[in-house]
Amino acid sequence: MHLTAVGPVVWLFDQVRGRSSAINATKRHATSYAERLLTSNCSRVTFDLRDRLTESRRALESELRFMLKEITGAATRALNQAKEVRARGEAAMAGELQRLAQYRAVFREVSGDTEGGQGDEQS
Repeated sequence: MHLTAVGPVVWLFDQVRGRSSAINATKRHATSYAERLLTSNCSRVTFDLRDRLTESRRALESELRFMLKEITGAATRALNQAKEVRARGEAAMAGELQRLAQYRAVFREVSGDTEGGQGDEQS
């Protein structure tokens, strides 16, 4: 009410002035009121937009943090798995090399080769 109502002095003045003066005063009051409405509504829209942007940014940051944690966890698990596979592979390879060395030794004994294969070995 305080934005649209006029005070007693203004009301009394409106009663005694002429028609054109009253119309001009009404236009000024209407323009002033419209400017106040526009300013307050713009402020509300601006605040609402900032609030929504802040909420969206927080949600996005939260989602990105979660995704980065998931990616980091997956990468760590993959690295550990690769290390295990490599360790098992190295152990299996060492076992196979040892088995091949035993076969070579047996082959040399059976064939009577005392020089170690005369350059045929690749190890």
